[in-house]
Amino acid sequence: MKFQFEFITTSTSSNLVCAGFRMDRPYGLPLMLAAKVALGLCDTEVMRGPCKPVNISAENFTEFTCNLQGVDLLLGGLVAMRHFDDKAQRCVGFSGFNVQLVEAMRHAVDLVNANQSLLTNLTLGYEIRDTCRSSDHTLKQVVTHFLPRSGGGASDTCTGKDSSDAGASSNAPPEVGVVGSYSSSTSIRATDLLGLFKVPMVSYGSTSPVLSDSNAYPFFLRTVPSDASAGEAIASLVRESRWTFVGFVFSDTIYGRSSVDVILQHLRLDHPVCSKSQAGSQIEEQCVAFSWPVPGTARAGDAIFREVWSDILFNEVQRKALVVVAILQDSHGKAFFQYPRSVGGRLYQNALAKNTTFIGSDSWGASRAIVEGSEDIVLGSVSPVPQSIPFEPFRDHWLQLNPLKNPENPWLPELFNCSRNSTVRNMCSLSARLDQNVHISIFVQFVHEAVFAFAHALDSLYKGCNYDLKCLKRSASNHLLDALMSTSFKSFGGEEFTFAPNGDPAVSHFNFKNIQHHSGRDDYVEFPSVGSFASKHSAKITNKSSSSGTDQDSLSNPIPHGQDGSLIQESVTFKVDFTRVIWNDGSSRGPISRCSAPCLAGRRRVHNDTLGSCFTCCWVCSLCPANTYSTAENSNACLQCPATKRHNEYKTGCEGVTVDQLEAFSSQGAI
Repeated sequence: MKFQFEFITTSTSSNLVCAGFRMDRPYGLPLMLAAKVALGLCDTEVMRGPCKPVNISAENFTEFTCNLQGVDLLLGGLVAMRHFDDKAQRCVGFSGFNVQLVEAMRHAVDLVNANQSLLTNLTLGYEIRDTCRSSDHTLKQVVTHFLPRSGGGASDTCTGKDSSDAGASSNAPPEVGVVGSYSSSTSIRATDLLGLFKVPMVSYGSTSPVLSDSNAYPFFLRTVPSDASAGEAIASLVRESRWTFVGFVFSDTIYGRSSVDVILQHLRLDHPVCSKSQAGSQIEEQCVAFSWPVPGTARAGDAIFREVWSDILFNEVQRKALVVVAILQDSHGKAFFQYPRSVGGRLYQNALAKNTTFIGSDSWGASRAIVEGSEDIVLGSVSPVPQSIPFEPFRDHWLQLNPLKNPENPWLPELFNCSRNSTVRNMCSLSARLDQNVHISIFVQFVHEAVFAFAHALDSLYKGCNYDLKCLKRSASNHLLDALMSTSFKSFGGEEFTFAPNGDPAVSHFNFKNIQHHSGRDDYVEFPSVGSFASKHSAKITNKSSSSGTDQDSLSNPIPHGQDGSLIQESVTFKVDFTRVIWNDGSSRGPISRCSAPCLAGRRRVHNDTLGSCFTCCWVCSLCPANTYSTAENSNACLQCPATKRHNEYKTGCEGVTVDQLEAFSSQGAI
């Protein structure tokens, strides 16, 4: 595979040179890539390390430049710190919570470098950049900073120098792999390109089942469980709770669509729950109350949220669904749950009165940042969330951060709401500290595991090279993926971590989190675990979709199948202690989510044809006509009694007819 790069200098600002790319690619890389990159991406927000120590004080702080301290190998990192504004054509806003993911990668690399048994006498480095929650922006970051160059390092088109540092030598350390990203759509865009250069990518947050296709995404791995496992956990909860009329609202993205498809397929296979696909296919007595896709570009206050809530609360039939599965990315989740309170009035009062139970996804099911301000709506929700183990060394690291003492992190001033510029009033202080009661993201663990997976894989290649760095660099460019697939190590939770043959974690653990009132504060919620779910891959998972790495309207089969079409056998454990669940009405009794009550024996179900074939689980119960009966619950028809018999009192069977003999001269006979 041959790529030709031509740098085109466009403009200068101070000492920053922006450059475009022109790429001649004979093997199918979209030529539009050149146009996208030519828009320019001179992104000065980057976190690199480890850096040479410097003396910083509030009085003499100047713009900090990280001079990498003897780094031999470099890992790229992708984290969503801002979001891309299409109108302004730049990254705006700030995600303070995701600073934890940036620091988790730095902390993990520091632990690797401090471990004398890993990469002995070598120093691992990192370069972390912002995806801005945009697939196009992520692609630009990869092209501009993370693609290998002929000299062995990554090429930086903004500086025209090696990406390690503006002041580094031209002999920059190679970018051997990338940790990230969080979003499935951005990871798909990144790994599509990185895979062409045989650069592995290990994600800590991309959960779409689409990415389990090892044929379409051979260089993608992840430490976070796939939504295929999360979908199975949700399906198990629906089955166990006997909910037979369920609504769906989901982000209309790869993440949302593929997750809902997995849930529906598991329900169709394992339980006669009312379920239908969005396309309208339907199985006897299986339907979904409603299925609302939320456009990926939706923002708070958009009409889509009014339409969804109107179905939930006011539609004559669909409002009977007391359980709604909400597979929403974080921005959609916050906008959706805050909508009733934001509009107030009748809609808000009805939302409180109905007590809808939401079954959530990991993006919001245990996120205080997402549900804050919507506590009265989300109380009682139950969500499978990837299991994470508290790691006190990282908490200690987090609480010791300071924007002046840690100048390599460009996002800390915004987190502390201060400035490193000594000429402004709100100057950062050396004594500033973060809130001691901070909630640590569950994804910190998966960032650590991604870094350690790379470290252990590189270490195995290093030992195979007899501890020769030049040999390691050559070996990593061709064999790092194989080393990752065969690596095994203990995570900080104490469990053995390995990858399944498709790059997913070999074992997926979830905790069911229940949103409850905090025991000491009415305006605060907590997320106690009320159950668990675990699945273990027992065989190689083969191609699960025909995706080529782009968004698709639907998935033909996101559930793992073998080559003969049979389901892959997995070890599955489902446990929920329903006595510990506090539902949205404050009780321990779960909701009854059904369109119609069962019809008792002696009655038959009559479906309302005006509702259409998609609502075959909605009916009215009609008493069997004269001389007919039904013996089973939910009978669709009544049976005719024999001519010599008639129905019994409750029309649950037939009984003999008493024959009275009439005499010719009796009073009855005379009549």
